[in-house]
Amino acid sequence: MKDNKADHRLPVPGGSRSPQEDGGRFSPDSPQDVSAGNQPLVFHYNREHRLARASEAVRRTYTEGYTPNKGFLKGLTANAGLRSVLAVILILCAAIALVSVFGAPADSGNFHGLSVRLRAFSFGDRLMISLSFAETASPPENFPAMLFAGTDVLDENGNPLASGSLSGFYAGSELVLRQSVPDPGGASVSAAVSFLEPPSEALAAPLVLTAEIVRE
Repeated sequence: MKDNKADHRLPVPGGSRSPQEDGGRFSPDSPQDVSAGNQPLVFHYNREHRLARASEAVRRTYTEGYTPNKGFLKGLTANAGLRSVLAVILILCAAIALVSVFGAPADSGNFHGLSVRLRAFSFGDRLMISLSFAETASPPENFPAMLFAGTDVLDENGNPLASGSLSGFYAGSELVLRQSVPDPGGASVSAAVSFLEPPSEALAAPLVLTAEIVRE
């Protein structure tokens, strides 16, 4: 007996068009089931259509696969973020180089606001050592004060050959402390500058300077 029930399977509008004409969005052979009262749209992924609209880089990646940047510099400049990191690295390297070349020499320093310089030179069989404190218009905090410096004559490996000490009262004008010792044939002189009586434990740490011995 012939079934007179209506066929609720309706073709999709525009079903006479091919998938290529529809841009790969509809399938003409997929009827919509409206028995439940809904008409869902069926989308189909068309890779060729999407690749045709993609950028050249995307198409190249699809056809050739992922190809990492070759070389160290290309890897660091692959995108804006990596280029920023490279710029920071270069700036830090330049700053370190400038400090290393033009930084303060080892024979000079600042002792709680005072400019200090250590010098040493040979004179016959004697070694002359001088420690200079620059003049200031107004003495910094904790000054005037009695200053002390322990000195060592060092060989090329930094081993002490002879020791001594210097002391003097700084009140604001230039202060030069001098010492003459037998020359043991050293390569440099070191001095640890400190307060003779530190005002506090925080000010007890010495300033250590090193100067090469100037020989005739």
